Amino acid sequence: MKRGWRSKANNYKLAFAVRLARKLTVVTASEPLPSSRSAVEARLADDGHITLSVNGQQVGEGRAAGPLVAQPARGFTVGKDDAPVGDYASPNVWNGKIEDVKLRVL
Repeated sequence: MKRGWRSKANNYKLAFAVRLARKLTVVTASEPLPSSRSAVEARLADDGHITLSVNGQQVGEGRAAGPLVAQPARGFTVGKDDAPVGDYASPNVWNGKIEDVKLRVL
């Protein structure tokens, strides 16, 4: 896969991955997700800076080679991933409850 992105929980830690020109960058939160309802956010800035937040508190950051300059070949999915961007098996299913999803592409 040439390009793509994903957000998931690795060992209960929020993670966000970006693949650009076949190079994978993964940013993982420093702490596990709380067991209670939480608001999570992953941001990819124009310069490639990645930030992860849980309940308004930054829990991770890193840098990708840049932003996604074209739409990935496969669409954005929530709760199940049949086309892995990162280092995990498919299908990858979230077994928790997802109440609301907002995706902004600026």
